[in-house]
Amino acid sequence: MKRRYPLEPLGALRKQQVDDRTRQLSEQLERVDQAARAHGAARRNRERQEAQLGRALRSEQERLEHGEARAGDLEGAARWARAEAERVAKLRGAELSAAERELGERKREAEDRKALARADADSRAVERHRERWQAERAQRVERSEEDESLDRFNARAGRRPQGRK
Repeated sequence: MKRRYPLEPLGALRKQQVDDRTRQLSEQLERVDQAARAHGAARRNRERQEAQLGRALRSEQERLEHGEARAGDLEGAARWARAEAERVAKLRGAELSAAERELGERKREAEDRKALARADADSRAVERHRERWQAERAQRVERSEEDESLDRFNARAGRRPQGRK
């Protein structure tokens, strides 16, 4: 009769947990990648708007220095500059929000990596136990077979069985 490893269900559960954690980490890595792309896009958008605003302000300053701007032009340019500055401020806020989302996703990724490492360590521990159990079982079987062989030899030789230490 061949005995089954008693912790087989636990081993299967631990392997399933590793698979689940691996899948979870993979999905989290995708979310991190999406958050990083969104953060990068928000940063590029803000930088583009700031550069455009800077160019427009320099152009207006040059017009003013050359005497080409009138009072109405200056007033309209000031209103436009304020509106653009507010728009850039909103873009900074959006960039900050995207950066915070990315940071949060990266923290969850680190947690998922730790959880995967724990699950993998647990699975390996069960596997090492199984290997030790199998080795011990093989030694017991081998000793039992040696004892039976010794008993048969002694029975044929007419000797009394000798006990093992």
